[in-house]
Amino acid sequence: MGSIEWDGFVLGDGTTAANYVTAWSPASSTFVDAFRSPSQPSAGILSAIGAMALFAGKVYVGGDFIFTGDGTVSAKRIAAWDGSAWSVPTGGGIYGLGGTVLALAVFNSKLYVGGNFPTLGNGSSAKYIAAWDESAWSTLPVGGNNNGVGAQVSALAVFRSKLYIGGGFTALGDSSSAKYIVAWNGSTWSTISSGSSNGMSGDVYALAANGSSSLYMGGLFASLGNNIAPAGYFAAITI
Repeated sequence: MGSIEWDGFVLGDGTTAANYVTAWSPASSTFVDAFRSPSQPSAGILSAIGAMALFAGKVYVGGDFIFTGDGTVSAKRIAAWDGSAWSVPTGGGIYGLGGTVLALAVFNSKLYVGGNFPTLGNGSSAKYIAAWDESAWSTLPVGGNNNGVGAQVSALAVFRSKLYIGGGFTALGDSSSAKYIVAWNGSTWSTISSGSSNGMSGDVYALAANGSSSLYMGGLFASLGNNIAPAGYFAAITI
């Protein structure tokens, strides 16, 4: 599964249905009219997709949509395709998120979801990041009744047994400092030291791990978190 169709209902030929998501077939070197089933005859999703990930044998898609392509299956910004039909991650009466999904990553047998959502689909607090384990949703606790981070999550990447989280936040959910990037090991948070401070001086939009040797990050930052060491919108964490 490979291509994201952001702003149209058809591919470039003007006729092949896509509805914001499609698949590339290496065997035929063509895009295919996928993500359609007999019970859901309209392909795809009904609005923009911002992230995709493979998890538990399914293709998960996240974005700004609230329905799958047939307009009847309610899917609050996240849905899963198993090769023949769409489903929504539902557990404990909770499904979906309360705002746009921008990033997906698999870590410690869970699908982590980041974006511009302060709540889960039922309105309970989830401060911009949550996790799905195939049966239930959970939040990432930090300090008392708080959880998550203080603003939008734009990027996720797994590096050296931790999930790195980048975005537009300057603090964790409990207001402790975490400048635009932070790490989660499955139970606790840690910040990324940069001189006398931590993190970066501006938003982190993208993360990519090169095995266990380097984690690269890009975004709207000109320096590290101490506002002194230059970074030029691109930096790396290395051994």
